[in-house]
Amino acid sequence: MTTKNHYKAQALAIIMIILIISSMIGFAVLSRSQKAKRTAIQERNSAEAYQVADMILDNLLLSTLEDWLSKGMIGKTYTETQFESGQGNDPQDPVTGKLIKTINAQDGGMEIQRDYDKGSREITVLTGSLGNPLNLQNLNICSLREHAQNEYRLSLTEITSQDIITIKPGQTFTFLREDRNFEGCNLQISVINPNNQQGLVVNKIYHDGNGIKDYDYSDTTSYKFSTSNTNFTGNWELKEGSSYSHIVLHDLNNTISAIGLTAVNEEVNFSFSFGAAFGSCSSNFNVYKLKASANCGGTYRAKEVVIPAERYTHSIFNYVFFNGLGNIGTN
Repeated sequence: MTTKNHYKAQALAIIMIILIISSMIGFAVLSRSQKAKRTAIQERNSAEAYQVADMILDNLLLSTLEDWLSKGMIGKTYTETQFESGQGNDPQDPVTGKLIKTINAQDGGMEIQRDYDKGSREITVLTGSLGNPLNLQNLNICSLREHAQNEYRLSLTEITSQDIITIKPGQTFTFLREDRNFEGCNLQISVINPNNQQGLVVNKIYHDGNGIKDYDYSDTTSYKFSTSNTNFTGNWELKEGSSYSHIVLHDLNNTISAIGLTAVNEEVNFSFSFGAAFGSCSSNFNVYKLKASANCGGTYRAKEVVIPAERYTHSIFNYVFFNGLGNIGTN
């Protein structure tokens, strides 16, 4: 009898162990599938957020900086969320998109604006006022109706010394002087987190009474930020720094037409500031940043473009060939 009870106890213990192991395997499989599902949703939300940001920027770029400034966009943030009026046939303000409600008082009619509608459609209204309507309320991706937290934002700001500008390898960012007074001014370029793979070529283009001046070797300076990369040899000027490397262009004058910054080998992140070399400096570059962002299911993504106030009025072929391996030979 004791032996039989002993076998029953063993069988029960084995069954319990099997159940526990099966439960652990089940929970592991469920956890992994849920994690994979969350990852897939996050990736989808990220891709859709980038698409919406691209869509907004592409639409705004159909207009000009002058159009944006005429609409008073500078320094403002426009928000788009799920918009619901539900207020019959009340007229809508063409600028804000809010409903206008007429309230009758004893001394006559009084027209006021009320925020009794839900949500905001400021970006949709803005694109319509710029002549390129974009209805963001009914998108099939990152839909504003899918999640209450979904929203889009758009802003236009003037770039300051706190903003970071990125130059891709082989691309050039250009400061144009146009009719600005550069006499007695310094331009400081601060390269952020420089490394031994980056190079930056600074090219100054001058003009004289006959137009653009002939190129001279002294007009171009090449900078490296470490001595450990042997590809940067010869006349590369060393500018070392851990968090920042500062390049200062001293005593600018009004014979400069443009200053071009070209990234070599790797992208370069930089900020800039404009100050006085002596006395006072009354000029500055008007460079703007147009930024669009989207929050899709809790995933935030943003894109931005840098817009200079002045554009080239003439074409100049100015390019740097760099193979990343050393001297360019005939073979």
